[in-house]
Amino acid sequence: MASKLITKCLYCGEADSIDHINCEFSKHFMQNIIHWFNETNHCNFTPGTKEVLLGISNNPSILNKKFNYTLLFLSYYIYKCKLNEDGLLK
Repeated sequence: MASKLITKCLYCGEADSIDHINCEFSKHFMQNIIHWFNETNHCNFTPGTKEVLLGISNNPSILNKKFNYTLLFLSYYIYKCKLNEDGLLK
């Protein structure tokens, strides 16, 4: 029987998974980016974990699409940093 490979988060050392968005390091980084987005675009998006993972889908506006692309890129950036183990978020 093959053992299950459990990877650890580069930033906090806990078990890493797709929904490990609540890591304090990643969460703080995401909050900063969301704050920047809101200030830059004069809006007030406050996504929960579900919206961070899946996007905001209640409105097809251009601003909503920009926010979803920002979340998507943000998640990809965190993933790539962990994959490369370069720790750019620290």
